[in-house]
Amino acid sequence: MKKNKQWFRARERNWGWYPESWQAWMIIMIWVIVLAGVTAALNLRFDFGWLASVLSIIFGFTSFGILVMIAQKTSGRADNSVVDNDRFDSK
Repeated sequence: MKKNKQWFRARERNWGWYPESWQAWMIIMIWVIVLAGVTAALNLRFDFGWLASVLSIIFGFTSFGILVMIAQKTSGRADNSVVDNDRFDSK
């Protein structure tokens, strides 16, 4: 069975992922474009009022959560813990 290529690579330290393929870059570009479009549409619809700001923030956090789930599912690792804990042990 052919192993799927990882779209994102998990960081070795801390938390997060790096884009590793063109698919990952495409997901990030689509996310930025959709986020900017929804924010602009909300601002035009609600005349740049406070409601547009609140809805934009809610949409931003929600869409970022979806982006994180995509990165986690396509990184090839079950968790995002530190790879080599022995490096941090004092001897």
